[in-house]
Amino acid sequence: MKVRLLVALFSSLYVLSANTHAQNFPTDNRPVRAQSSEMNPLDAQPVAFSGTVSVEGGANVMKDTVVVLDCGFGDRARTNVDSKGRFMLMLNSGNSPDNAVWGGDRASTEWAACTLRAEAPGYQSTALNLQGNQSGIVAVGTITMTPIVTVPGANAIVSVSSLAAPSKAKKDFAKGQDQAKKGKWAAACDSFRRAIQVYPRYALAWLELGRAQLHQNNINDAQQSFVSATTQDSRLLPAYVELAHLQAANQEWQALTRTTGNIVDLAPESSAAFWFLDSVANYNSNNLARAESSAERGLRLDTAHRIPQLEYLYALILGSKKNYSEAVQHMQSYLRLSPDSHESKDAQQRLGEFERASAESAPPAR
Repeated sequence: MKVRLLVALFSSLYVLSANTHAQNFPTDNRPVRAQSSEMNPLDAQPVAFSGTVSVEGGANVMKDTVVVLDCGFGDRARTNVDSKGRFMLMLNSGNSPDNAVWGGDRASTEWAACTLRAEAPGYQSTALNLQGNQSGIVAVGTITMTPIVTVPGANAIVSVSSLAAPSKAKKDFAKGQDQAKKGKWAAACDSFRRAIQVYPRYALAWLELGRAQLHQNNINDAQQSFVSATTQDSRLLPAYVELAHLQAANQEWQALTRTTGNIVDLAPESSAAFWFLDSVANYNSNNLARAESSAERGLRLDTAHRIPQLEYLYALILGSKKNYSEAVQHMQSYLRLSPDSHESKDAQQRLGEFERASAESAPPAR
């Protein structure tokens, strides 16, 4: 028996796909019943997210830097930053996060399903998790960007193989990036392939090829491109993140455990969402000890409680270990954080089961 959990909308530092998928992981309880669609209340509540983008080390923000709103699988909106790294992202009914849902079949009532990140060639970005039910002008803080390609010895991810690319390959790579910005995905794929033909170890070209292939819904080719990127550069975090989401969407749990293991090894303090994804992968692979420890790491990092599904998952793990009293506490925390979620009815039922099991296992009163 399975319960549905969306595992992709929390860790999106990077674009995955324009398609929405729901993930399943096993449990010994009833499956969740689908609920009917209803209008998204956010459609009638315009909102503007304002903030800044900075580069680690104090460097200037690149001219072509954009800020992207990601609500699960694919971009929902984007905007440019000014010369000082400031941005204002205006939202209306045309680009509300209508796919940010549990299970992908019902409009979300919260912006908490979405993240903001920055994009610029040669950089990776942190993600800002949004709060629920926002309207008006909302200050979201600062997005930090870190170079992907930099000189050896710097405190950043280094793509050594990409640094060694010859000028012809770099020229084709730059052309592909420009085509991708204009949405010319087929042409971008051709340019990235030419760069790889010149220099097969071009990890960044493999990464961007995979992203362009995703925009064309070439899922299998994209997955292989991300694998090639990690093969050529075993420390290229964005490639692992992209690969992890595809494996989660395909429910390739064993492969996902290896990928998320690399992610949390490379960035153990970066995001609670990475630990959540690792916990889901190991839960589905029946590795409860690792699933439990990863959920605990995620909960420690998620001090703002922006991923309430961690509480839900942790409660299920504790329940499967017959630790019913603590399972009750974490399921109650989930319901307190997400009282109107798509899974609230199922969570209430599971809470009742845990409470009854806890009472039955308690020692009799004297």
